Amino acid sequence: MLDKDKDIDFKKLLPKRELDSHKGDFGHVLIIGGDVGYSGAVLMAATAALRVGAGLVSVATHPKHASYLNLNQPEVMVHAIEIDSNLDKLIKKADIILIGPGMIDSWWSQQLLDYCFINEEGSKLCNDLPMVIDAGAFFRIKKLKIKRDNWILTPHPKEAANLLGVNLNHVQDKRLEKTKRLQEQYGGVIVLKGYESIILEADDLEADDNVIICPHGNPGMAVGGMGDVLAGMISGFVAQKISLNNAAILGVFLHAQSGDLAVKDYDEFSLLPTDLFKYFVKILY
Repeated sequence: MLDKDKDIDFKKLLPKRELDSHKGDFGHVLIIGGDVGYSGAVLMAATAALRVGAGLVSVATHPKHASYLNLNQPEVMVHAIEIDSNLDKLIKKADIILIGPGMIDSWWSQQLLDYCFINEEGSKLCNDLPMVIDAGAFFRIKKLKIKRDNWILTPHPKEAANLLGVNLNHVQDKRLEKTKRLQEQYGGVIVLKGYESIILEADDLEADDNVIICPHGNPGMAVGGMGDVLAGMISGFVAQKISLNNAAILGVFLHAQSGDLAVKDYDEFSLLPTDLFKYFVKILY
């Protein structure tokens, strides 16, 4: 287990950028989500992926808001997806898929989730790629009882409770134990968010050194959208060929430390997820 007083060496984990680098060297993130009324989730995730260095970011989202989604972030490539088969060409171009931000219990969200997890062609395409699972995608992987090695799950405590079929208090009282149970059931890397977020690396479940607890963060970060930013950050790191374990570590620590810097300039009552972006550079570089 990482010493709580020891911070992450970001520069050591980040890839070196050569002078002749181009956007293709730093990966293509595909974010699937953003049902009606939830377009902000995918936009925050997309912006976060770009801000941590992803070369390209595409968003597959609901047609009702696709045309204006990226007015404030023109670097994001936005695609209106009406039916699930429209995802094919986007998945084939991606290096990492983030699915779930802004997804709800609706026909539109479910058909896209089922295409990625059940449909023979779609699931095969997705299985060949690393994934980050967040928010609205959790209920589907629970129902389908899916377990994979090459993904990262980023639940908050209530989502973790739903995934495990237990009471929220059971998760909060035994956070590490429940994090290990999540990995046993769903595989991959687990990030249990909240006070002292836990990262459980995809290694031996009985080992102690694959558990990392982040000592940073503050109550000002308890606001909708913070998780979308974190999921986008982790996806952006994976796109740059950083391992799933290290991408989760980088994302969680950079997210929390940026929140601690941001709250000094704002306060715990007014802090917003998008306030964190300008602090990334102060920590990374």
